[in-house]
Amino acid sequence: MTNVLRRYESVKIATEYFKFRPKYSSDVLKAVMKYYKPDWNRSSRHDLMVEVGCGSGQATNHFAPYFKQILASDVSRQQIELAKRQNQFPNVSYEIGSAENLSLVDAGSVDLVLAMECAHWFDLPRFFDETARVLKPDGCLAIGGYWFPKLVPLMDGKDDLKFKVSDLLEHFLVHGKRHDMIRYAQVKTQFPNVYEAIPWNKKEKQNVQVAYGDWNLATAKGFMRSMDSYQLHMQHIFDLCQNQFPPHTPLDLDSAEVFSKRVKELLEVPQAIDDNVKFRALFDVFLLLAKVG
Repeated sequence: MTNVLRRYESVKIATEYFKFRPKYSSDVLKAVMKYYKPDWNRSSRHDLMVEVGCGSGQATNHFAPYFKQILASDVSRQQIELAKRQNQFPNVSYEIGSAENLSLVDAGSVDLVLAMECAHWFDLPRFFDETARVLKPDGCLAIGGYWFPKLVPLMDGKDDLKFKVSDLLEHFLVHGKRHDMIRYAQVKTQFPNVYEAIPWNKKEKQNVQVAYGDWNLATAKGFMRSMDSYQLHMQHIFDLCQNQFPPHTPLDLDSAEVFSKRVKELLEVPQAIDDNVKFRALFDVFLLLAKVG
């Protein structure tokens, strides 16, 4: 996982990730827990959950009330520091660590292994070996993720433009991902290779839509800047511009700013400030669920 470590280790991207990545929802929690235990309810409390690739705790916080202990890890030191800073649950501990090495976890002790928006970075055979080792005989594995959101303009008469706005967002983000499109295509197509590689017969796919009604252009730009593709693209632009005198990074080369400008033109509000251009953001969260026994 050296690539992900390099891409998500900076303070800047970790901060943007913490502020602008989706926080999932109680519906995602319910889908996972109902798969694990069909009679699950909100008074249930299980022993141990292990989360890998936890970021800064986007999913962790939803699961925390329903486990006696959660061990959450990420390879990025900056992500873990932010996760510890926001943690309000005494039963949750955050540590630097990889999905392929759970050596601090006892064999057969874990109810649920959770991996959200990170499995495309894994060495899958090693990850599945470790998961099989630590899960209880009736334990559950939940792998999830999401592609870019659909952005529905909250403006009279503009609802029919939702696909065009969403296509613009995808265009500018995919442009930055050209260096690694095979990996990111797995996310867009909902991890078919990961699902195929899950070594247990009891497995299924589910989809949960998560909606946010309070997005605006500033939020969308923040989401873009939380992506490693954006950061790599802007580093490339920065390096090119340093060869000019005086060194600079013009706004017309910043893909987030170009996206903002194009959206305003599309919505016919070219002079609007970003905070006033509002959207409902719809994330299609996919889940790959499996049981050992």
